[in-house]
Amino acid sequence: MVHSLPMRGLLALALLAAACTPEFEEVWQVKDLRILALRAEPPEVLVPLGVTDFPTVKITALVADPLAPEGALFDWELWVCSAEESRCEVARTKTLVKAARSTLEAIEVELKLDQATYIDSILADPLKGFGGVPVMVELQIRRDAFAARAVKRIVYGAPIPAKKTPNANPTIARVKADDYPLAGPALGANAKGEKVKLLPEPGPGAKERYWVATYTGGERELDEYLSYAFFTTAGKLSPATTGGKPSPFVDNKKVDDPSSDWTPPEQAGSATIYLVVRDDRGGVGWTTLRAEVR
Repeated sequence: MVHSLPMRGLLALALLAAACTPEFEEVWQVKDLRILALRAEPPEVLVPLGVTDFPTVKITALVADPLAPEGALFDWELWVCSAEESRCEVARTKTLVKAARSTLEAIEVELKLDQATYIDSILADPLKGFGGVPVMVELQIRRDAFAARAVKRIVYGAPIPAKKTPNANPTIARVKADDYPLAGPALGANAKGEKVKLLPEPGPGAKERYWVATYTGGERELDEYLSYAFFTTAGKLSPATTGGKPSPFVDNKKVDDPSSDWTPPEQAGSATIYLVVRDDRGGVGWTTLRAEVR
């Protein structure tokens, strides 16, 4: 039997739901503690089959917190785990790599993969390591009542086919503002509400061609595609993401034109703009701009 509530009960529930509806932020808004990107150097590790002594991978993070005072210290942990889950807490194998307290700029970890995590990552991988073994790292960071977490996959693969080379992180060589190249991170003085077109230009070799093994035992050469994400502590950005692979299911205008329009806020002050570039093999790079609104 289905029971129904009286009308006054339904009205009360509707009012309660309306009162509890959260005010969601735009993806490009940075208002408090936020991990914008994690980078592994290198983003892909090639090792011969059977090798269990892995080279060191350096993990760095792009983290922002506009509310934190200058020089504020943050508690953080970096974990490594098998990649069958979306977070290390519930993964089959997990290891605390480092726990520390530091400024945001000092978050850096030298990761040397252990054999147990590698083996469990193979067992957890549906492809059993074909094309590379995915291993996950997770950064957890806290300051007072604020907390944030982010995960990143690193691929440990065999040098198959023989032409295969490891992926390299893409870079942003420079940024144009209204078609004028910026000489540094300063965007300059900007009028309130006056839109600025930001166009990131990738560094040399950022978009790579690479070889992969096929399921039939052959090999194939593919092209990388670069995508961009834009974030700001003040003002507005549109669109928030650009670039990527052309597809009938996406707006290809964003693919052909990787720029984003930043509209300064109506209030005078300073703003920080973050530009993150990603390739489609796990490589990450970024740059930061600073602007004054008058």
